Amino acid sequence: MKKRFAITIDISGELEIDEEVLNGIDDNWRKQMFDFKTTRDVVSYIASAMILDGSSLSQVDGFADRKDTDASVKWVISGVDVKNLSMSMNSRYSEKAE
Repeated sequence: MKKRFAITIDISGELEIDEEVLNGIDDNWRKQMFDFKTTRDVVSYIASAMILDGSSLSQVDGFADRKDTDASVKWVISGVDVKNLSMSMNSRYSEKAE
């Protein structure tokens, strides 16, 4: 018999981007690609693609000419919560990882 678990993982990440990537966002790039106004806009876009989609930098729209080593993500897992969904409501449990 298989058991089902609901898992919540608290993860934070650090995105490291080469300055040349950010400096390459000029008016010409904005006209052709995306009209990002701030560095935060660019970082959020790259982070979303790399973290949520699992893309490397060269796979992110607008950055195909960049080396994958120009951006990297480091993960920190701060906690794991597990709930056993196979048990009755009265006997569910939650465990925190240390």
